[in-house]
Amino acid sequence: MSTFRPSDNRIFLIASFLVVVSAVFLRLYHIEERSLWLDEAKSANFARGTFAETLSNTQLHDSAPIAHPFVLYVAQKIGEGPLAVRFPSFMASVLAVMVMLGLVYAKIEWRAAIFSALMLAVSASQVFYAQEVRSYALSVLFGALLLWAFLYYVSNESKRKGLILLCPLLFLAPLIQYGLVLFGFGILSAMGILYFVGHPATIRIHHVILSGFCLGVGGLLSLLITLRHQLRIISIQVGAEGRRAHYFDPGVDNPVWFIMKNSYDLVTFIFPGVYILSLIFMALMVYAYRMVGLRKWDPTFVLAFTSLSVAISAAFLGVYPYSGTRQCLYLAPVLILAAAISLSYVLGRLRGFDRPAATIAVLAVIALSGFSDIKNTNPYQEVEDSKTVLEHLARSMSPHDEVYFYYGARPAIDFYLKKQDKRFIYGVSHRDDPKEYVTDLLDGVKQETDRLWLVFSHVVREEDQLIITGLKSGWDVAAVSSVPGAALYVANRKVR
Repeated sequence: MSTFRPSDNRIFLIASFLVVVSAVFLRLYHIEERSLWLDEAKSANFARGTFAETLSNTQLHDSAPIAHPFVLYVAQKIGEGPLAVRFPSFMASVLAVMVMLGLVYAKIEWRAAIFSALMLAVSASQVFYAQEVRSYALSVLFGALLLWAFLYYVSNESKRKGLILLCPLLFLAPLIQYGLVLFGFGILSAMGILYFVGHPATIRIHHVILSGFCLGVGGLLSLLITLRHQLRIISIQVGAEGRRAHYFDPGVDNPVWFIMKNSYDLVTFIFPGVYILSLIFMALMVYAYRMVGLRKWDPTFVLAFTSLSVAISAAFLGVYPYSGTRQCLYLAPVLILAAAISLSYVLGRLRGFDRPAATIAVLAVIALSGFSDIKNTNPYQEVEDSKTVLEHLARSMSPHDEVYFYYGARPAIDFYLKKQDKRFIYGVSHRDDPKEYVTDLLDGVKQETDRLWLVFSHVVREEDQLIITGLKSGWDVAAVSSVPGAALYVANRKVR
């Protein structure tokens, strides 16, 4: 840690401006173009009515705490459309970058603050979730705020001033995202370790207890408001196919291999591309060797260790996923800062012109690595392109046609069309008995209807083909439009 010097202001401000501009551009680009996919549309629709309806929908149909649905509720009272519901995530993601820059006022070396902010700014996963109508960008922002408050507390001589910032954030954490509760435990554990090793900025034990109390009260409040109603939904999600690899299974997994593999997945998910990771790995080895030699306990690294330990323990207990998954994005600020501190330490060993030249080189590698990863993963690509399907449908259907919406397409349809139409047939889920899809569809079509449109999105287990095959005995079915994650078919009734 070091004190931010006024002489560094000009360089720091110029670099900060460029980082923030980059973050804004990467997150604002294409933000309205991509269709809302199932989970996004559900989140937006849940918060569309009154606040009482928003709360009820969150309790019965969602797995998130109340904060983000409330933000969406307010946002949709101000405006409508994709930009209105995605703007909170956009702002949260940009603010998270700015909080990382503000770490200089928590006595983080200014190069480390710039490196960490840039890595967060050009991370493909951060860009993707900055354009999603869900709570993950907000969890990153609060992860950054909690990190800032923790470092401000341990570095500030006035512990009371630091505690005034830390306690309210710990109270709010369970209301933002449940993963932040684990991060809160990581912070409490880090404070406990620093207390027992006699950190120079001495931790007050009663402050640890008070911080834990604030986290506990916030957790209890979140439990009463939402979590107790959501346990069934969360248990279904934990057991869902494709998510089991994020939880440790003692009957299948080797514990060492589970930790190594899922940690690798987490790192590659959070950091901006593979090119910077090799530099980070070498810098971490140098910095760790130096800290061990000096017997120095860096608060950021203590927090990174305790946070990872808590997250891994939660996965072993089967209560929270640990891997390269969106639920773990709250870990991004602390892990990225630990990497940035290591890079900054190595550069600090250089002298003369070598240091600024190396600083520029590292910034260039971070930027190029991030932009390359964004190009390769394309966080702007369509997940479920329901907008294109609806546009084609609007151009082609006639007043006497009917439209069948597969149940996975309904949330996006409700978001974009808002008003129901008597010509619409809404499918329901029959995951346990897919043959019922055809039965429900045929029961819903009017006898006088000769042309039927079928809209599919978020299809599970190729159920669209099962429905189409089931119709062919009485209908001629043809594909009209096939786009990422969605499709449109037309069925003409055969001559009776």
